[in-house]
Amino acid sequence: MRAYSIQFRWLPELLVALGLLIAMPFSIAQTHQMEAGFPDTVNFHQLELRQEVSWTKKLPAGFDVGLEEELREVIYSPNDDPAAYFSKCYTTLNVGYKMLALQSINTGYKYGLKLDLGYTLKFNAYSLQKALDKDYSGALAANKCLQHRPYVSLSGSMNFGQWKLSLKETYRVNFRLDSVMVADKWNPAIRVAEKNPHLMEMKSRLRVDYSLLGKPIKFFCYGEATATLNEPDCPWINSEGKPLYGGQYLRSAKASVGVRWRIDQISTLSFSYVYYFKQDRDININGKNSSSKQNVELTMERVHTHAIVIAYEINQ
Repeated sequence: MRAYSIQFRWLPELLVALGLLIAMPFSIAQTHQMEAGFPDTVNFHQLELRQEVSWTKKLPAGFDVGLEEELREVIYSPNDDPAAYFSKCYTTLNVGYKMLALQSINTGYKYGLKLDLGYTLKFNAYSLQKALDKDYSGALAANKCLQHRPYVSLSGSMNFGQWKLSLKETYRVNFRLDSVMVADKWNPAIRVAEKNPHLMEMKSRLRVDYSLLGKPIKFFCYGEATATLNEPDCPWINSEGKPLYGGQYLRSAKASVGVRWRIDQISTLSFSYVYYFKQDRDININGKNSSSKQNVELTMERVHTHAIVIAYEINQ
């Protein structure tokens, strides 16, 4: 790590301004939606157990490569049958590059900037089981349970004393294989995405870590928000026939608190609690096979998840 005589006199004000800029697109998306009317909403609640195992290998010239596997099991969900089931599996391959690593001679503060490129394969076991229950063919059932997610992220960090503050911005694209595109018969220029085949999103995460002096233990907490970037601006309506704004919206928000224990030089075990809020648009195309189709009803499906996460990391 290189040492420089640098001072950031306006760093607190800069962080506040950056946070406001990040929050602005989410606020605008929600404001447009509310100005046009409120969609019908359906709320679901569930408890989850998540296990994560990750491996990271440092390479020369500031590069690293990593592999991560995540399993999710729903412990209890009053809205589903059965109430407990294996939910999802995520496999992620990542390549990172440490672009910047500085330390101030005057304050001792450390600053870092890192770029990551990765790919995630998402397997939804619950969707697969539902598809098989409906006697879908093997290929169609597979399409309903698989998603491909390439991403690129940029993260900045600052270490001062026992504290570490980091901000991570991630751009990702979700490619789903069960998409249905329906052309609006009354306006051919409008295409209604019942299931967006390539949903683009921007995810922002602000995290704080605190290390105990002389102890291999760290406490952490973070907040995260994800907004859509390419949702279609179509003439949705709710069940009362009131028009709704399409366009972009806040798709998910997450808050977490946890503890990390460094077992040895390369292994870390962490336990955390996560509250995860996610909403998706459930689209009902009225008169889908009829020439009288004029409107598309929109219902927001909102899932509130409380999860316990156990993660094991190997860093070599």
